[in-house]
Amino acid sequence: MGSEKKDTDESIAAERYIRGVMVHTLEEGMQSLTKGDLARARAELEIAAECTPDDGFVLYQLARAYALGKDQRRALTVLRESVENGFSDLDQLEKKSDFAALRSEADYTRIVDMLKQRLVVSPTAAKRSR
Repeated sequence: MGSEKKDTDESIAAERYIRGVMVHTLEEGMQSLTKGDLARARAELEIAAECTPDDGFVLYQLARAYALGKDQRRALTVLRESVENGFSDLDQLEKKSDFAALRSEADYTRIVDMLKQRLVVSPTAAKRSR
């Protein structure tokens, strides 16, 4: 029984550490995006996404970095993953200039349509992702 408690304590500590790394690298990555340091932003946001691979908001920020860096393929892949993992701010998706170069892509249209469909089914989803 003592080893079960130790394992639990260690796993809780590990989860907290990973969450701390995610928060730090997400903040740094978003600051780097604001400053236009795209290489650093991508590196930081990739680490944040590795820490929480199912966090739609983190993935959305990584997709922004890829889009701004003109890596359309990765931007679209990660943007789709962000929507699949709960990102639901349709306004940001449709109006953010970061994605302007993607808007003519069929994959981008499919991603937006997927989000619109989900919002029709669950309108409260938009409130949860912000």
